[in-house]
Amino acid sequence: MNNPASSTRPARGVASLLGDRARPRAAAAEHHGKDESYFPYALPDAVVFPESTEEVRAIVGLCRATRTPLIPFGVGTSLEGHVLAIRGGVCVDLRA
Repeated sequence: MNNPASSTRPARGVASLLGDRARPRAAAAEHHGKDESYFPYALPDAVVFPESTEEVRAIVGLCRATRTPLIPFGVGTSLEGHVLAIRGGVCVDLRA
């Protein structure tokens, strides 16, 4: 189960890095909290849309420093639940 207090800091941190390309749970998480598997949705705490290797590196560093799960997202076609944020975390949309 996600802990709202612990998820606030990483979500704010990625927002300070990427501005409007970092979206909180309500904004973009439904699409990024599901795949083609039969498992129930598991929404991330934030979804980010980096545009460079440097931004991905900064996101990884922030998540590492705060011990926040990091979920890479391609197009959401996993059949095994790979993109489900079962412990919350930051979903990195790598389609750009």
